[in-house]
Amino acid sequence: MKNQRKVIWIEDNPKFNETEREYMDKYLSSKNMTLIVWQESVEKSDRGNECLKFLKKQMEWAKSSPEEIAGFILDVRIPVDDLNMLGLPVIETTTGLYTGLAVAYYYIINKMNNSPLGNLFAKHHILFFSIAPGLGIEFPWIRQPPCDYIEKGSENWKSELGTWFDNLL
Repeated sequence: MKNQRKVIWIEDNPKFNETEREYMDKYLSSKNMTLIVWQESVEKSDRGNECLKFLKKQMEWAKSSPEEIAGFILDVRIPVDDLNMLGLPVIETTTGLYTGLAVAYYYIINKMNNSPLGNLFAKHHILFFSIAPGLGIEFPWIRQPPCDYIEKGSENWKSELGTWFDNLL
């Protein structure tokens, strides 16, 4: 039996996004995929680092079978100062304001050719799912393959998310 493909969601406040997680779980399950999301409860000051530890652990696992990863969902704002946790100490995140963008650009897509992952995941689908409005204007690359952006709480977030998931198949 073939393993279920996985979507890894990096969100520093998963309890706040319970409705979204329930929708994603149900939709992905109907497509024979699994949502992997960090769900631990830690102090607010540690959430960002714990999220990155979780991502690093998932990526280490996925290195041996990158085809099992269907895509990544990244929150944009994750409270960390840099990507040191991921082996990229010189990459700053503007005090967490653009962590998800930096993770995608430098760690997953490997735009600077210095990611410890190499190019294993460079073509994987990445969705920025965040409350940060106007990002598509400031960073137009987040709406170009392999990336996309959906604003949390937008009127059509469910249908947009469903379309994004359908494109992973």
